[in-house]
Amino acid sequence: MYGYRPDPDDINCFIIDPVAASVVRRIWEMHAGGIGAPTIARTLNEEGIPNPTSYAKLTGYSWHNRPSSSLWSAGCIYSILHNETYLGTLCQGRQLTPEGQFHSKKNIPKDQWVRTVGHHPAIIDDELLRRELKARKEAGAHNLHEQKKNFPPGIFGKEVRCASCGKILTKGKTLRKTGYERTLFCPTRKKSPSHCKGAFISEKHLESAILHELKNLADRYSDDRVQIGICQDAQSADLIQERNRLKTAVELIEKEITAYEQRSRDLYLKRATDGMSIDDFNSALSRIRNDVDKLRLKSKRASSELLHLNESIAAESIRMETVLKAADFNHLDKTKVSMLIESVYVHKRDPKSGTQAIDITWKF
Repeated sequence: MYGYRPDPDDINCFIIDPVAASVVRRIWEMHAGGIGAPTIARTLNEEGIPNPTSYAKLTGYSWHNRPSSSLWSAGCIYSILHNETYLGTLCQGRQLTPEGQFHSKKNIPKDQWVRTVGHHPAIIDDELLRRELKARKEAGAHNLHEQKKNFPPGIFGKEVRCASCGKILTKGKTLRKTGYERTLFCPTRKKSPSHCKGAFISEKHLESAILHELKNLADRYSDDRVQIGICQDAQSADLIQERNRLKTAVELIEKEITAYEQRSRDLYLKRATDGMSIDDFNSALSRIRNDVDKLRLKSKRASSELLHLNESIAAESIRMETVLKAADFNHLDKTKVSMLIESVYVHKRDPKSGTQAIDITWKF
């Protein structure tokens, strides 16, 4: 537990770790003073204070070597602010392992926890606790007011990432003159500006950029497509022409194989009727079989290439139909985003030109 260490005389008891406890008290003081959890995390990161996982590794109390972030996060701050252990209370029975399910645990409601008050020394005193509870009450009233606003949910999820650090962009909202606007921002930049250039974009701007790119793709298909059975673009026409060439080549090879097989049958007949020597027969038959094997290998390669081309033509047709259909979209939703987009990497906006690069990988 961050802020405590095991008592060397009694492993079932805790003693205060002065270094970590000072950080815990500071977090509570800052939050009670009206500073939000994201700002607290960012301040600690800027000062280079190790987070609980890193501190445990530095002090030799870490029990695993799994890779983990060395940065403070808002979630970590929240967990410290809502942990009753820092009040001197031992909380037990917080999780239950179902019978026969050793790898799964069920969370128990807080009102059913088993609490032992005064089990160990408290890091947070009564005065600081009182100020923190007052701050939470005031923040809770503000949050309740915010929840009453009719604010729609976001349409983007794990597919949108920061181009600098690769982290999934976190959803947020920014107050504009016209009201609240859904935004996406880099969590690493929020925690520590020195670790990432960051990316920030409004959901509305990102949606417009994606719809604009879809319309550009549709325009390219409309300009280049030709009529070949169904509407295909010029690239697909080249694929179809190549497919026809390979199909003809495969048919010619099969005819050659049939001719060689007939020669083989004629050779057997010649040996039976004309008294052909065994050496001449074996030599001629070996040449025929070698030629047939080469032709079959050539036919196999051409057939494989033909199959690949057929798949490419079908995929191109599906791609064109998807793009032309999506170009008519006036807005996006979660279903459309999931159907169309594999990933979106958002770059930091150029402060001079005001442009912002967005890399889109489509599913079609």
